[in-house]
Amino acid sequence: MLESPQLPSVADLSFDYNGSKTHFNIVQLANVNVVIISDIEKIGQIVHVIFPEAVITSRLQPTHNIDYDTKVLLGAPLGDFDLLLNRFVKTLVEHNKRCDFLFSLGLDHFDIDHNLVRKNSQILSKNHIFWKMFSQIQFRRFCSKSVRANCIFLPKTSFKKFIKSRERARLDSELACLAKFEEFYNWQLNESTRQSFPIFELLDGPPYANGDVHVGHAINKILKDFVVRSQVYSGKRVLFRPGWDCHGLPIELKIARDNQQKVKDTSLVETRKAARQIALHSIASQENSFKRWAVTADWTNPYHTMDKKYVAKELRLFGELYKLKMIYQTFMPVYWSPSSFTALAESELDYMDHSSTAAFYRFAVVCNIFKPLTVTIAIAILTLIINSGFILSKCKEEERPTKLYALVWTTTPWTLPMNNAVAYKKDAIYTVVELLADGHYRRPTRHLYILAKDLISNFEKETKIVTRILLTFVGIELEGLVYRSAMFSDLAQPFIEASHVTTAVGTGLVHLSYAHGLDDFKVALKLGERVRCFVDEWGCYTRDLGHDLEGKNVLNEGNDLVLKMFRKNIIYTHQYKHRYPYDWRTKQPVIIRSSKQWFIDVSQVGVEAARKIKIEALPIGSPHSGSSF
Repeated sequence: MLESPQLPSVADLSFDYNGSKTHFNIVQLANVNVVIISDIEKIGQIVHVIFPEAVITSRLQPTHNIDYDTKVLLGAPLGDFDLLLNRFVKTLVEHNKRCDFLFSLGLDHFDIDHNLVRKNSQILSKNHIFWKMFSQIQFRRFCSKSVRANCIFLPKTSFKKFIKSRERARLDSELACLAKFEEFYNWQLNESTRQSFPIFELLDGPPYANGDVHVGHAINKILKDFVVRSQVYSGKRVLFRPGWDCHGLPIELKIARDNQQKVKDTSLVETRKAARQIALHSIASQENSFKRWAVTADWTNPYHTMDKKYVAKELRLFGELYKLKMIYQTFMPVYWSPSSFTALAESELDYMDHSSTAAFYRFAVVCNIFKPLTVTIAIAILTLIINSGFILSKCKEEERPTKLYALVWTTTPWTLPMNNAVAYKKDAIYTVVELLADGHYRRPTRHLYILAKDLISNFEKETKIVTRILLTFVGIELEGLVYRSAMFSDLAQPFIEASHVTTAVGTGLVHLSYAHGLDDFKVALKLGERVRCFVDEWGCYTRDLGHDLEGKNVLNEGNDLVLKMFRKNIIYTHQYKHRYPYDWRTKQPVIIRSSKQWFIDVSQVGVEAARKIKIEALPIGSPHSGSSF
């Protein structure tokens, strides 16, 4: 090991810049890790680096090239030393040096008790590089009292640091009145000397009338005000009619919060009356704020979506689109929030970590001898039963009847009563297996299970149940098989080939519930199957599924009851953690539920709009079009 060279007590690394000498001194002091950055008059920044000699000798030689930014090192005192400190620490990191330092910033030069620092150096040992301002406690411990008063540089201003909301509102109102902000809109639009200027119209996507303004309203309206004023200054007359959206879920939720009751417990008439009062109060409050912010708009003629004329015009336009078959109603699965009692768009979902009760469930297969491919499967299984070479030695002397099951895996057991089919992948390799756990192969009846070959190991790992493969076949051979319904044992359900089935997770067989799955619904459409939903808008089972399940919430007690009712055919349950959609407003989990919804065919709208833009000059909005509100 090389011996460290002896250094003088002070290593001067100073340099000249524009004729002025800049000091960069390294002061050697063992067992102390302190960096003091200060300034002396107008010469520049002086940096005293105090840390163990080993660091100096091995990492920061006087010849080491360190690129300091002269804007930080020179000139008037600066409060931001981040760049200097970053470069200093970067140099140590590049040389794989981990050392503790305490940086004291913005301090005038002062005497420091080095013995006291050396004695207390252990408080700085955190085994990682860091920098921070000298705290008051450390400053008092290491600095003399006479020096403290002149070492902290803080900006001073007569401007108030805080103003009460009422005082701010008063000042805003006074300013708006004195400056006559409201007259600016009428002037730019109606001034006689500006009548020859072209018209620019800005459409206002309205805010909800469900409360006071917040920073989102400010950003929206102020940015629009930028547009209005810039267009005025560029020589145009601007039409900007503000409005408010007075309908929708936010107002209904506010009613529920204010009244401390659920929306479903309030009559429609009472809800509408309360919603109108909230909307009127919110409009008045928000309009007052927008005016105080000097937002340029036609505040004498705003539009409200609850106005009767507006509603009537909307209905007429809706009817015209309906006649053109651009608007239609259909039964489709949507993301449904039982906590908000409404359908949600993708943009209204928050995906959060969620733990679901997942279950391996078995459907009893019924062989249909009238279909040729089914005969093949039946003969193969019969051969397995007769041929003792495929059966465990413990079962050789037994002549037990055999039952065949389709094994599925689901994270939504509450959908099992609404099962419509089991989907398979036609080119996947499936197996018939026997479960070797004591509770399975010692039963009076032998139970065999169908699942994908690639997922046997996953099944065994999750359930801790060992399996024995008895038969291997291609998925297409499942065509024609049927099984007993989970809810109604006398009802036969089909095996169906589906493109969305994979062998990456589960069992390779997918339980389909047409009303509660997006892919499931596509299969129903392809087959022309009827889709029925047995879950109401509150997220509870309807009476169609029987007295026991009626009124039970599918995400809570209903799910638990299904697991209890179907426990005979549940092989294994476990908690499955995954990302799950939540209602962005209520922060409660949602479900997929089919219901009648209105849809607009935007593909037709896009094609027609592109055609008109190409061949016509389209005036948009009031007062130039007949479709104004």
